[in-house]
Amino acid sequence: MKKSTIPVFIIPIISFIILIPIASILAISLFTPENNKITASMTKKINSNDMQFFEDKIIIIKNNIHWGILPDTGSMLPTLPSNSTIIWLTDFDKVEIGDIVMAKSSDGRCNVTHRILQIKNNDYILKGDNNLIQDPCIYKRENIYALIIGVIY
Repeated sequence: MKKSTIPVFIIPIISFIILIPIASILAISLFTPENNKITASMTKKINSNDMQFFEDKIIIIKNNIHWGILPDTGSMLPTLPSNSTIIWLTDFDKVEIGDIVMAKSSDGRCNVTHRILQIKNNDYILKGDNNLIQDPCIYKRENIYALIIGVIY
């Protein structure tokens, strides 16, 4: 019996044909004009009028302000380094594209501190700055429970 063989040059061509569309889709999803609007938004949430400056301390004057250590996931690098101290509000009116929030999906599968990538009706799509793809969960506004306003590096 004669074995049929695939010429060696066919495998790279087939790989090329399969991988280029996948790479194009990923590139388009990461570099759309909408994503260009995403900026570090923490500076918009607190300003010098919300603070009192002293020689040995700074006091932030905001209601329902909290602080804690960001878990060591690396998903928000370099904006929020793992194990850094973050400051957040639990009393806020609105959030917008680019804001970093803490959210829990309605079904409880996802609990993240990520950036708002898109808002469609009442659906919020989040993504970690260091993640290649958006979160698999869709979040509702009522499930966004904290707005990140600062990080202590």
